[in-house]
Amino acid sequence: MALIPGTVGAAPVQNIGAYGVELQDRFESLDAIDLQTGQVFTLNAAQCAFGYRDSVFKHSSSGNASAGQQAIGLKNRALILRVRLSLPKPWKPVLNYADLERKMLEQHCSQPSPQQIFDWVCDIRRAKLPDPTVIGNVGSFFKNPTVSLEQCADIIARDPKVVHYVLADGSLKLAAGWLIDACGWRGKSVGLAGVYEKQALVLVNRGGRSPVESATGGEVMTLAKAIQTSVYERFGIWLDPEPVVV
Repeated sequence: MALIPGTVGAAPVQNIGAYGVELQDRFESLDAIDLQTGQVFTLNAAQCAFGYRDSVFKHSSSGNASAGQQAIGLKNRALILRVRLSLPKPWKPVLNYADLERKMLEQHCSQPSPQQIFDWVCDIRRAKLPDPTVIGNVGSFFKNPTVSLEQCADIIARDPKVVHYVLADGSLKLAAGWLIDACGWRGKSVGLAGVYEKQALVLVNRGGRSPVESATGGEVMTLAKAIQTSVYERFGIWLDPEPVVV
């Protein structure tokens, strides 16, 4: 998860992840404060209801969060104060990701060290993702969709090159960036909002830094909806946004 922009406190909200690892894989518990009562409470991984770029903090509900009985949602209800991680000993690398497998082959290294993996991930991210200090962007805008074996087989029959990964439960995850790219959106723009040339999953600001020169929220959402429509019309899959739109 090297170079993911953000903070430790925000990481559980999105259940951040990259290159084969998600926060939930290394999460032990967190402390948060109930913004309504001022009480501090603790949640374990199960209570956080982690999912793919999802958690209890992204959903609204009623309930007694202070008692740790919240099972539906804590959106706008809690502020995360502290996060505890559980790191395995001895350390075991997670290497079943295509880009990392490619790095191992290139470097002729079958047993990389933690530092090597860190360096590889940084290299991979810098090669295909924009630097937010140089190009304003909203990062990976869409979630990778999960489909059944039958759905994936149908898509493969029409587009054999579709990038997909098998999950533990037998379902398959499709690469949203590949689907967007296949629909011809790489490098395209709506107003000053555009699709990054090196990674079709990322939406960028093609304007300047000042509000009058930059892409508007309306342009970003118009572009996003146009991409969703294109992918649905070609593949029958509706892409869900990864960020929370306010």
